[in-house]
Amino acid sequence: MLEAGRVVRAVTPERPLIIYPRDSKFEASYEQPFIEMMSRFQMALRQPNTGLLVIGSGLNDRHITEPIKSAVRSNVSLKATFVSPHIDESTKPLIKGIEHLIKEGDTRLTLLAATFQDFVAALPDLVAITEEERHLLRLKKFDQ
Repeated sequence: MLEAGRVVRAVTPERPLIIYPRDSKFEASYEQPFIEMMSRFQMALRQPNTGLLVIGSGLNDRHITEPIKSAVRSNVSLKATFVSPHIDESTKPLIKGIEHLIKEGDTRLTLLAATFQDFVAALPDLVAITEEERHLLRLKKFDQ
């Protein structure tokens, strides 16, 4: 619940801050505080060089999938990866659309049939210094 501008946990809140599964979930996403969160989600998806990682979502919620679809259509620098154990068997319109784009050569998108544990195990350990870190080190020496 919201109390004095803060989120406070309560066993039986008067106005819960979670959208519980129900038919009117999409409509509820247009009420505060959800509309603010969705607005920020949409803004983030529009930013250049944005990465989106979706793991284990059933993609059953229009209030989530519609902004993702919009970003896939309009943000040419978006990189998005969708991970789910049965993604290769999915009949969801979003997944089918992404699958089509990948087949047409869209390298921004990745579909991965894997569990969370499999996905995490496949991630490389990033111990190497990044190009940005190298640049900052060069600048420090430059300024001395």
